[in-house]
Amino acid sequence: MAEAEKDTLAKGVRRRLREQRGESIAEVLLAVLISALALVLLAGMISASADMIEHSRNTMDDYIAAENALAEKSASDAERVMIET
Repeated sequence: MAEAEKDTLAKGVRRRLREQRGESIAEVLLAVLISALALVLLAGMISASADMIEHSRNTMDDYIAAENALAEKSASDAERVMIET
């Protein structure tokens, strides 16, 4: 940003702060609407994230259970072979 643009921006901000006029009702309502929309989207993202975490946890539990069952079957098969010999 050029120095002249910074000065113009700073003067505009200072002028705006000195003014006695407030924000219009339309500006306030728009700001509230945008904030509410952002909060709804954030809540949706948190909910989706929690669902993904739960699904991942269930998938890992299923994988570990299947791996343990396979290891137990393999161990019992190896034990049976040792007994037969």
